[in-house]
Amino acid sequence: ALSKATKTSMGKASAMVGTSTNTGEGGMLPEERAAAKHMIYQITPGRFGFNIHDLRRADAVEFYISQGAKPGLGGQLMAAKVTDELAHIRGIPKGIDLRSPSRHPDILGADDLVIKIEELREATDGRIPISSKIGAGHMRHDIKIAVKDKVDIVAIDGLQGGTGAAPEVVLENIGIPSLAAIVQAIDGVEEMGRRDDITLMLMGGIKDGVDSAKALALGADAVAIGTAAILAGTCIACVQCHSNKCPTGITTHKPELEGRYDIERNARWIATFLRNMAKEVTAITLACGKDDCHDLCRDDLRALTPEASAITGVPMWDTGEVVSA
Repeated sequence: ALSKATKTSMGKASAMVGTSTNTGEGGMLPEERAAAKHMIYQITPGRFGFNIHDLRRADAVEFYISQGAKPGLGGQLMAAKVTDELAHIRGIPKGIDLRSPSRHPDILGADDLVIKIEELREATDGRIPISSKIGAGHMRHDIKIAVKDKVDIVAIDGLQGGTGAAPEVVLENIGIPSLAAIVQAIDGVEEMGRRDDITLMLMGGIKDGVDSAKALALGADAVAIGTAAILAGTCIACVQCHSNKCPTGITTHKPELEGRYDIERNARWIATFLRNMAKEVTAITLACGKDDCHDLCRDDLRALTPEASAITGVPMWDTGEVVSA
């Protein structure tokens, strides 16, 4: 779990550049809602911190099905990180390990998800978009379910995504890469003839404007970042996210460590990183002879390896032919 300071800083940074931020698991903090201009409210299987009033104050809802870094698994928050404040917000006892379930207890299949999406629309008076977050796996099949369930946005999370709460064997080996996932998702919605009915957002290992431009060229409508923003805000990659001993204050709830995190400075740094990402996308778009990044397409790409060509359907740089999978 990110610290309050980190979440507040993320909210401020997103407001500075006019984009959105996500509550993540555990509910909405008053400080992050006040800092952010556009807030996405995430609903996870454990429903920790779920509050209908916060839901109605959000600008979009993300219904979490699974995560790219650990598809099919729940998570665990160590007891040391369950402070008084976190326990109060999430509605759980203090000082014991918190285990997040792997699936929603009231959803056993696609039909149940339809009902849940309609409940969310009713709860928000249909004012805001509903998103479904899916860890990349059987994307051609899963995307069709999402379209039939009438969500507005599908957030596709590839295996390169990060987390502080997954076994290494799962983190490194389960799921499919983000760029392969968006290609399969595009193929799935096009088979249905429904490409224009849904927005596809890609995440999981997106680290700069180059990755963003590639994703857009392959068919994504938008991209999202997580780890990259954390790194821009002074993360030193010491891999202590789970321990409550993060020395930079990003993933700790110890006051003496969280106090090291400079909210205003890091908000400026993250905002600068986001602006530079956008500038990189702009430069690539112009280099391809386009004036809108959403006009980027597979014709603007070339694969450097046969594997990349087979996975993405992009022609090889030398032959101009697509390698058959």
